[in-house]
Amino acid sequence: MAASYPSGTPPGVDCSLYVDDFLIRCRSKHIHIIERHRQQCLNKLYDWVETNGFKFSSTKTVCIHFCKLRKQHPDPCLFLNGSSIPVVDEAKFQGVIFDNKLSLLPHIRQLKNKCTKALNLLCVLAHTTWVANQETLLHLYRSLIRSKLDYGYVLYGSAPRLYLRMLDPIQNHALRCAYVWELSEHLLLQAYVLQ
Repeated sequence: MAASYPSGTPPGVDCSLYVDDFLIRCRSKHIHIIERHRQQCLNKLYDWVETNGFKFSSTKTVCIHFCKLRKQHPDPCLFLNGSSIPVVDEAKFQGVIFDNKLSLLPHIRQLKNKCTKALNLLCVLAHTTWVANQETLLHLYRSLIRSKLDYGYVLYGSAPRLYLRMLDPIQNHALRCAYVWELSEHLLLQAYVLQ
């Protein structure tokens, strides 16, 4: 069924379908060309959706205009079934937050917040009263923090180094917490030998 989604898109328009997320990309120096080509594609897509019994989510259907121009320029006006599609500054697609300047800073900030929560859990378990072993702490680090950092790195890894450095303290602190068991045991042995 998914392979039969509408073909024959206008020139310069690319479409991608992944599970239930559909993406329409168009590139041009002129906004009126983008509007016309995308609107043609949206009309074909809406007809196909109606024919095959699918629905568009009105809350998830958004338009984001990627542009690095500093001067004011109009955003595209697109419609789906007579309703205007909102133009937003940020949109989440496949778990990665894209902003209209493609800086990926909103995604990195959200990633830092998510990893900080997981880091707090790891540090609690690494505390001397819990005494979780190093192997367990490393498994927790890989599953709770490293997996979040790895997901989408192909995309957000191209962000400026200044933004990526925001994530360094989290990884460093997580590794310190994961290895604290080994360090504290080593220090206890040294203290015992000195007595």
